[in-house]
Amino acid sequence: MDVKRKHPRIPCDLPCRIVTSKGGYDAKVVNISLEGVYLESEILMDEGTHFGVLIDAGGGEPVGIEVELVHWSHMRPDTVAEAFMGYGVRVSPPTPEFRALVDACADMAAERD
Repeated sequence: MDVKRKHPRIPCDLPCRIVTSKGGYDAKVVNISLEGVYLESEILMDEGTHFGVLIDAGGGEPVGIEVELVHWSHMRPDTVAEAFMGYGVRVSPPTPEFRALVDACADMAAERD
């Protein structure tokens, strides 16, 4: 199925921290767009969950965003010890810092191509 998106996903590999009312958890940003992010982490959360994400953009302060979990999938690598969850989240609202990060990721992706 070919999904048309308002904003294209940009592949990236950025460390981040998920921040919930229960604590903070390490994660990774796999792709990013102006309205959403795809994260990978070992924690379990339900669709509809609202939480914060601090993205390490590699220098300076992390970029903080507020998100809502809209889709999750269980990733199954070769070993159970490496199992993790994939989360599609909606950014609300995208801040100027987040928009600048998306632009920087787009520039890096263009240089790779």
